[in-house]
Amino acid sequence: MPGSIWGSALKEGRHVQRVCYLASGERVYIVEDDGYTKMVSSSGEGRYYPGSMAAFDHTQWPTYTIMEAPGYNYEAPAIGIFWGPCVGKDGTARLAVQRVCHKLDGEKVYIVQDGVHTKMVTARGEGRYYEGSMAAFDPTHWPTYSVMAPPGYNYEAPASGVIYGPYVTSEGNGSVPVQRVCHLEGGEKVYIVQDGVHTKMVTARGEGRYYEGPIAAFDPTKWHSLYAVIAPFKYNYEAPATGFFYGPCVTDHGNGRIPVQRVCHLVGGETVYIVQDGVHTKMVTARGEGRYYEGSLAAFDAAKWHSYAVMAPPGYSYEAPATGFFYGSAVNGRVHVQRVCHLEGGEKVYIVEDDGYTKMVTARGEGRHYTGPMAAFDPTKWHSYAVSAPPAYNYEGECADEHDAAAAAAPAGEEQ
Repeated sequence: MPGSIWGSALKEGRHVQRVCYLASGERVYIVEDDGYTKMVSSSGEGRYYPGSMAAFDHTQWPTYTIMEAPGYNYEAPAIGIFWGPCVGKDGTARLAVQRVCHKLDGEKVYIVQDGVHTKMVTARGEGRYYEGSMAAFDPTHWPTYSVMAPPGYNYEAPASGVIYGPYVTSEGNGSVPVQRVCHLEGGEKVYIVQDGVHTKMVTARGEGRYYEGPIAAFDPTKWHSLYAVIAPFKYNYEAPATGFFYGPCVTDHGNGRIPVQRVCHLVGGETVYIVQDGVHTKMVTARGEGRYYEGSLAAFDAAKWHSYAVMAPPGYSYEAPATGFFYGSAVNGRVHVQRVCHLEGGEKVYIVEDDGYTKMVTARGEGRHYTGPMAAFDPTKWHSYAVSAPPAYNYEGECADEHDAAAAAAPAGEEQ
């Protein structure tokens, strides 16, 4: 389901038709409406011009006419659960989120209609409410809405992944599917399972805690004051496996491309992509830091990361699932992205083969190209590839907004 643009300067809400990017990498949501192209950025900056959506040029953003807030607003697809002691008549209700809007600074607000009140909360736990319909929500009025002190309202993301580690399950070294994905007071995600008589919790950074009692009793305001600390790496979060592992040192013959088998996390929360390749377990971050050891995939231990053998770039690389479109003044039409790789700093680069060239662009609009097949792409050679000046190449996201779906499952602050 696509997101929508709505606001005081639209006759009615419109489904997003394009998701493009500015030179900063910020997303812009676009619709055609009443002879105009109307646009709003993820930070809430609205602009418009007369004419077709096909004429959008991110290099012209500063020249487009400004629309003052709340003229245009972006609303993401509604996902997740709204819960807390002040939700429902008896404080035990878990309501499906009905709207996902944004404050003027771009922060998401999760919204439900609960009786005569509209109730709202950010992932950080800042809750507010007003008496009236959900349709009357106005981001410019956020500071005037009544405050709900934590933990009155909370947002829970869709559950995905597993918790694993030496202190998981009664036998140890088990794994349990994540049952809840809640947020701490700063907005950081915490992954939660019921394991026997204990509720066990861990962040992507590896901070683990537990308490004796049901999972329904979790309270983010008690994280530091009540829940017992578990030693690092006794609980770990593993995300669902997506994407590919590739490089000149992958498979016996080299230059292989293997589906990722595990997605784990290092100290600090950085994601590491892992495969079993022959007798070796091979690992790489999106930044291109590769390591390996002889042994099984199941033996991976984030605490041992720095003891694993180093693989120099570009030996191993991670490739994300391909989504979105590639377009621009030097592209034959609007082409589906064929590869989503990463530069040495971890920035995504979107790649297509077009008219005998491999053409590449970042979300920021930095475009490059070379003559030859896409399979020859090497992130270590990025700066040696020929530059294509903006707006020759551009990346356009899916209208269903794959970013919001990925962000729901990703650790806070980490984009997929």
